[in-house]
Amino acid sequence: MAALDQVAGGWSRSLPAGGVLAWLLGCLACVIVMPTTVLLLGPLVFGAPHLLSELRVLSQRVHVSRLGFALIAAPLVIMILLRIGELSGWSRPASSDVLLGCAAMFVAAVIRPGDSRDRVARMLIVLGISVFALHDTRLTTLLLAHFHNLIALLFLFAWSRATRGRRELVALLCGLMLAAGLLGLAAASSEPSAFVTDLRLVLAPGLSAPLGYWLVLVYALAQLLHYVVWLVWLPRASAVVRPPDQKSYDAFPVVLIIAALGLPLLAMLWNPIAIRDQYLALSSFHGWLELTVLMYCGLSPHAD
Repeated sequence: MAALDQVAGGWSRSLPAGGVLAWLLGCLACVIVMPTTVLLLGPLVFGAPHLLSELRVLSQRVHVSRLGFALIAAPLVIMILLRIGELSGWSRPASSDVLLGCAAMFVAAVIRPGDSRDRVARMLIVLGISVFALHDTRLTTLLLAHFHNLIALLFLFAWSRATRGRRELVALLCGLMLAAGLLGLAAASSEPSAFVTDLRLVLAPGLSAPLGYWLVLVYALAQLLHYVVWLVWLPRASAVVRPPDQKSYDAFPVVLIIAALGLPLLAMLWNPIAIRDQYLALSSFHGWLELTVLMYCGLSPHAD
């Protein structure tokens, strides 16, 4: 990603919209040329680093009391522990992720600073979402798998609109619509691998083979862009500006590199598909985390 960033330019350079489109074209090319590699290795290489970067950005942007943080984090921590127990052979209630995720959102709505009408409105929204989500937890999990990749774009819009970034976001949205069409052509002119076919049955159940393959390719592109948003664009939008004479050393990039090496090394020693599936199971909390932050912050640049 660093190499592509040097070529593509970035959020704060002379032609930022061109840089955004270059990122999009790079991700699109990877999905069209090597969809199996992107879907298999993407979560292994970028999954853990993007989680760490996401947690860091959210800690910089979202200001909440220690008690509030503990109340919001409790359901998500329980979700992770249940997933760990499941990987260890314990049974996990099928609806636990949805129930705990809705609980975290409800807590965020209750403790959100603001007047009582605002809190009541947010609580009613969460209750409505919860009724739908708990009615069909399998459909909810499927929808979250697809749409959580786009939630980061909402944060990107909210946290960049106060300064700059609208032109870049318009370019990105237009590019995404064009990319969806190109992925349709790619799906119609190529045959999916056995791995991608298996994913189609999970990510696009009930759809025809061509339409399901297209949806899997769209998912792969959205996932790559999700990683770019949390690893590159949002950290830039949240960067702390220091005086020129103030020198500091940030060890976080080193942490990201170490995290990026961990899962691929495990995959080399064991089963790559199994490691990927276990990572996705353990990281299922972060889609609900993003929804919880969205419920707490709304689309304001900061949540104080």
